[in-house]
Amino acid sequence: MVSKYITTSPAAFATSKYSKLSSRVIDTCNQLRQLGVSNDIKLPTLVTAGNQSSGKSSVVEAIAGIPLPRSSGTCTRCPTEVRMRSVHQVVRLTLTDVDQKKPKEPEHSRSFLELPTEYQLEFTRNSVVLEIEGADADLTIIDLPGIIQSHHKGPHYVEMIKSMVLNSIESDHVIIVMVITAMDDVENQAINLEARNVDPEGQRTIGVITKPDNIPKGEHDKWVALASNRRPGQELSLGYYVVRNPGQNELDESIRFEDARVKESEYFETSPYWPSNGELQGRLGTTFLRNALSESLVQGIKKGLPGMQRQANQKLEDIRQELKTLPIKPIDDVRYDFHNRMKAVAEGIDNEAKGLNGFSKGILQKLKQSYSKFEEAVEETLPAFEVEEELIALGAEDGVKVSQEAFFNVLTLEEVAALRSEHIGMELPGYTPYSAVEELLRRFKEQWRTPTSECLNSAREILEALINKHLEKIFAQHPHMHLKLRDIISNIVDESASECEDRLQRLINMERNTFTMNNEAITMAKAAFLVRLKKAYVGPYNTLDQNQQASILNMLASSNVNRFKRVEDIFLAQPTAVDAELEMMAVTLAYYKIALKRVVDTVPQHIEDYLLQNTIGKDRFSDRVCMKINEYVGGESAGDTLMRELMAEHEIIEAKRRRLEDLQQRLIRSIAVMKNL
Repeated sequence: MVSKYITTSPAAFATSKYSKLSSRVIDTCNQLRQLGVSNDIKLPTLVTAGNQSSGKSSVVEAIAGIPLPRSSGTCTRCPTEVRMRSVHQVVRLTLTDVDQKKPKEPEHSRSFLELPTEYQLEFTRNSVVLEIEGADADLTIIDLPGIIQSHHKGPHYVEMIKSMVLNSIESDHVIIVMVITAMDDVENQAINLEARNVDPEGQRTIGVITKPDNIPKGEHDKWVALASNRRPGQELSLGYYVVRNPGQNELDESIRFEDARVKESEYFETSPYWPSNGELQGRLGTTFLRNALSESLVQGIKKGLPGMQRQANQKLEDIRQELKTLPIKPIDDVRYDFHNRMKAVAEGIDNEAKGLNGFSKGILQKLKQSYSKFEEAVEETLPAFEVEEELIALGAEDGVKVSQEAFFNVLTLEEVAALRSEHIGMELPGYTPYSAVEELLRRFKEQWRTPTSECLNSAREILEALINKHLEKIFAQHPHMHLKLRDIISNIVDESASECEDRLQRLINMERNTFTMNNEAITMAKAAFLVRLKKAYVGPYNTLDQNQQASILNMLASSNVNRFKRVEDIFLAQPTAVDAELEMMAVTLAYYKIALKRVVDTVPQHIEDYLLQNTIGKDRFSDRVCMKINEYVGGESAGDTLMRELMAEHEIIEAKRRRLEDLQQRLIRSIAVMKNL
């Protein structure tokens, strides 16, 4: 098992002045990756990509100086991130999944370095992270699985690898290390097409030609032209490099890293096809490739640093704003926290109920609408009388909103006469028993109970919605306490609604007694209704102008008949056979005119007082709820265990807060790291 690799003679690059700079720059980038912000900040990255068995993993191994996690005879099965630092001499291995979850401990991952020879690993999006301290250069590079044309388990593996490669190389901050095998023409290799698609101008692609020792005779010139960046349509701004890595026979013999590099150097020195001067100077061998990759990465990081800092600061601001959208963070003193939150609920309810401190008048408008519906419903229960096919009832002039067509309690003259007859006893002729009038009134007043109950229920729904809204706002993050509070407050509302219902029923019962001290109003209303009733029964008299009316009244006055102040009084003085019934109707209408105004005020007043104020009066509401909770947890002297359980934050909110706070801290540290570069 490979757990450590020690180089015997580090390259001169590792000790150069530039190496010290690259060490700082790449170490900064690695720190940002370790902080887990690579998904939030576009870190310049080297990514090797190529066709299956193109030799790209051997390229990375040569650069890293350590075998990658694969088994003999197989290819790379998952992305491998290699982080090299030219300090110390230790190899570390971690396994990190694609979702950036916590890496597994190294001991669970070491088997990736020593795999059995048989086909074992399936292709996966998980990534292996190798951290190498003591490398010949400071460099971080990602080795992707090779692009494949087919798979024995189905085409979805082919598409998965292709998608993985495209997603990894398409971003502008990625430097593509395009590995091309010299054993197949460059135009036939899929990576060439994919790289050109995402980098059509070839500005961020480095070409690496592998297996130059396997080029058939007569074909060296085209590969030398490609390596010299002279092949039309295949030019790259960063150029090409040629490397020679151990073949399978040499790998089977466990060739040492130093020996592999010696053989590579001997190959290029002795090969007649690869002159090390001229166009190919500095382009042959792993050492030159490693140095070029390190320099490209360092320059990319330095160039991208301002943008990375902007991204980090913007992401940090986004995180802070998102944290502000979360409910207020709980404090350690759970009782104090609960009381403060309960006061906030009570204040919010009180303010919205009154339309204060930024709240609209919506609750007041909803209640007023309910009271208006109650008024309309009561008006629909008012009495109406049919006399000679004419309907006599309270109208707009009496303050009634509903039209006469809405009245459904219509009694005919005959029905009123029958009711009067039922109550006639030993009274003198012409008198109507008072009990008959009371019975007539009672028939209509009993119908007030239904709209009264409906009005109470409507107000209760508005109240409960208001309470639940503010309870949800403050306590949604504490699901156990929220549930308990809803139960407690529901009982409180039940108690208030029950008391209010009782008082409203008593109010309606009081209305059974016919009573008013407003004698003048009822007398005038009775007279007016009697005129309308008698006109309906007798028929209208001819309309007289004012002069004619005055002349008639003067003639009566000259005959000492002074009781008539209006001609209508003369009309009313005419006796009819149904005067008693008409008077019963007039009294009923007149009384209801007064009682209507009374009941449409007193019912809403009772609801306001006994339901709303009794429940959500600010201090009363908070105190009652806190007292109930205190009783439930065992009083002030009890421990805080149960209270803490109730005030436990919702696990989703708590997890989100932890994640955001953790990312916030990592971004702050990342910004500091970049600032110190």
